[in-house]
Amino acid sequence: RGPEVGEVAPAIPGLAELRGRPVVVEFFATWCWSCGRALPETARLVRSVPGAASLRVAIRGSRADLVRFERRTKLVGIVWEDPRSPSLSSAYAVTTTPTTLV
Repeated sequence: RGPEVGEVAPAIPGLAELRGRPVVVEFFATWCWSCGRALPETARLVRSVPGAASLRVAIRGSRADLVRFERRTKLVGIVWEDPRSPSLSSAYAVTTTPTTLV
């Protein structure tokens, strides 16, 4: 089970600094076609909401895959989850990509 409405969100690097703001958290895989399509759309949505912020968490891929993805997409500051220890995706009960939470 992931966090419920009204509960404190499990820790993600950078999330605590955004407390009090609307935050969109996107769990995605660098190799996921639909994730690649969703990320820019979500970014546009977040920019349209005053004070909103986003955090992206790359799951199910290597650190090298994430570096190549960041270079290719120009998206930076993505949190990487080591697939051998999926603590973030487990804490949020993520079972598929993309998963977007507010």
